[in-house]
Amino acid sequence: MKRKMGVRMEHRKWARHRAFVRSFPCAVRSCRRPDIQVHHMRSAANSGTGLKPSDIYAVPLCTLHHKEFHDIGAGRFQELHHANLWEYAAQLAAKSPDKRMQEYLNARS
Repeated sequence: MKRKMGVRMEHRKWARHRAFVRSFPCAVRSCRRPDIQVHHMRSAANSGTGLKPSDIYAVPLCTLHHKEFHDIGAGRFQELHHANLWEYAAQLAAKSPDKRMQEYLNARS
């Protein structure tokens, strides 16, 4: 897809990275629930209506904390659980075993 003024690039999805993220425990340190889902951190810069952010911004959350995140919002959730999910997503992306994702990240820097 060619990038046009005002048009977003295609969504970046990397299945191996999502599996890598799901292999970690819930990002809430005290949580030991095994039902891990991939949560995509959303901001005005990386998403829009009906668009999911790139897998680069993914963190592991159990179903309970995933729902809580959406119920109370990013700021309150991170404050309540003393978690910097943006930093955690960046750490996971840097360590990802997905070669295509690493190539994409290297091309961006």
